Amino acid sequence: MKAKIDKIGIIIKHHHAEAAALALDLSHLLMNRGFSVFICDESAKVLKSVAQSEKRRIKVVKKCDLPDRVDFIIVLGGDGTYLSAARLMNKKSIPILGINMGTLG
Repeated sequence: MKAKIDKIGIIIKHHHAEAAALALDLSHLLMNRGFSVFICDESAKVLKSVAQSEKRRIKVVKKCDLPDRVDFIIVLGGDGTYLSAARLMNKKSIPILGINMGTLG
């Protein structure tokens, strides 16, 4: 049985301008295809350039609430960002896609 993915969460590396820009582009792409996009509150702080109309469409939630709100997680960052997302999802079986934007691994 296939799981239906409607709600996608995005976690980005703190203070990383490229990750923030990619998160915005990715959010637009996903919302235009009918997905609901959730960004954790920590990541939303980096997205200062989000237009007011987009802020209404992108849902900002506490990071600890993401597992209960989404069907899929996209992580834009390095090893540490990915590992923190994996720890967050440890009680749920939610797929995580990591896009490496780090400098170490």
